[in-house]
Amino acid sequence: MNSETFFSERTHDIHRAERPTRAGFGIRDILLLILSAFVFALLFIASSNIYAAWEDMTAAKAMHANAEVGELFLTSAGALATERGFTNTVLAQNSIATQNSISRIQELRRKGDEALSSALAEVRKGPDFKGKGRLLARVRQDFEALVALRSEVEAQWSRIASERDAAVARRWVPSVTALIMSSQELRIAAQVVPSTALARTQIMLDLRQAMWVIAEYAGRERAVIGGKIAAGKPLDGDTLAILAGYRGRLEQSWATIEAYEKRDFASANVLSAIATARSEFFVTFEKLRKEVYAANADRRKYPVSGDEWITAATKAIDSLLNLSEDIGAAAGTYADLIETDSLQTLVSSIAILLVALAFGGLALWTIVVRITRPVHLLTGTMSRLANGELELTVPFVSRRDEIGQMAQAVEVFRQAGAANRRLEAEAEENRSQSERERAHRDAQKAAESESLQFAISALGAALAHLANGNMEHRIHSAFAGSLDTLRVDFNQSAETLESALREVGGNAAAIHTSTEQLRSATSDLARRTEAQAASVEQTAAAIEEITTAVKDASRRAGEAGNLVARTRDQAETSGSIVEQAVRAMGK
Repeated sequence: MNSETFFSERTHDIHRAERPTRAGFGIRDILLLILSAFVFALLFIASSNIYAAWEDMTAAKAMHANAEVGELFLTSAGALATERGFTNTVLAQNSIATQNSISRIQELRRKGDEALSSALAEVRKGPDFKGKGRLLARVRQDFEALVALRSEVEAQWSRIASERDAAVARRWVPSVTALIMSSQELRIAAQVVPSTALARTQIMLDLRQAMWVIAEYAGRERAVIGGKIAAGKPLDGDTLAILAGYRGRLEQSWATIEAYEKRDFASANVLSAIATARSEFFVTFEKLRKEVYAANADRRKYPVSGDEWITAATKAIDSLLNLSEDIGAAAGTYADLIETDSLQTLVSSIAILLVALAFGGLALWTIVVRITRPVHLLTGTMSRLANGELELTVPFVSRRDEIGQMAQAVEVFRQAGAANRRLEAEAEENRSQSERERAHRDAQKAAESESLQFAISALGAALAHLANGNMEHRIHSAFAGSLDTLRVDFNQSAETLESALREVGGNAAAIHTSTEQLRSATSDLARRTEAQAASVEQTAAAIEEITTAVKDASRRAGEAGNLVARTRDQAETSGSIVEQAVRAMGK
């Protein structure tokens, strides 16, 4: 098994063992949870900001449209109020109207009519609201009535006071006032009031501003008329024009108050104060005011003294001031609501911030403690493993998260390295064993070769001794292994050869002895030829025996030669066998 196979199998075993045992939240799960919390928090904050921005944008657009349309209506109402005052002054004076007055009135008409036409056009194309058609029709009707009345008024300009139609003069102020009031009512109704506390607070602030205008111009009227009554002087044309302007601004602002009454979010305290102010100022005090204006028109004595006028007017204006205070209290209520909403928003924002900080701290702790530090330790462990320290302990192996998986992977590397090192040691040991075996075989071959060479040399020397006639030479040094059989065979062959030669030598000695005996017998025979004739036959018999002995000696000598030949053949055969053994060992 190589290291790669071990690594693959070990990795497979670790993953297979890890899958069923993993439990709890891993680092990825924690980070995903934190990320999800951040995303949800961001979505919540973004949604809240988008909703708030959308409300603010919608409110801003509505307020901008209200401001534009309101500016047109207010411009028209201001021009109409001024036209009302100037025209009423012209109709009240004894002389005919001057060209300067006529030009000024015409300029006021142009300015007021253009502003009113533009305002009506904006209202028509604007969003629908309750009573839109009715109010537009009423304003159009009042404007047409005023246009028709203007023609009649123009006819009176060239006449002196005694020749003028008094009915035209009496219809003039109410007609202009009716158009101012209907247009202002339309202006207020056309305003789109956002449902936010801030927008309603702004409405209350506008109402309070309107009440300041009402109280201011009511106070101015009180002072002017009170001065004239106290001095016993009539209200001349210029004064009436000024007072008409004051009244126009007052009625214009009061239209804002009356429009507020129709709002579904109107404060009950403010509505009660409006009813009181209407009763005190526009009903009770209005009767006295009309009596004063009627006495002045009829050139009669004023129905009240200066002090009585101031007292009655002050009481009526006090009701207006009380209304202003109630409007301020309502504005304060809305301001408290805004403050409460702001506080709730602040608290929720702080809570979200704290939650975000908590998750951020948890994320930081997770990254530093659960990720960065373990990764740093695992990096150091990998470096030590790379340096060959395979006996160390890999940390975090028991963790059941991604770090644990990394640690287990590092453990696989460590085990694979250890296995590889063990395999290398085994391979080195095998190589050493092979080298030792090879050296042993080489030594054995060398020893065998040396033994064979020794055997060959010994046999050669022994054969040389035999060739030289030394039949007693023997090989006493044992040969190695199976070669010793050659030595034994050689020694046995030499023993046999020596025995044969000894026997041949013995036969030769016998022949020599017989020959000596024959020579002696022949000498005796020569000496005793004659004497021993009788012994001829014995001698012939002896010669026959000698002949037979010689034949036997010759035969035995032949056998000895054959033995020597066989011995030589066996030695040659042994040499061939030794050479074949040497060649076989060499192969």
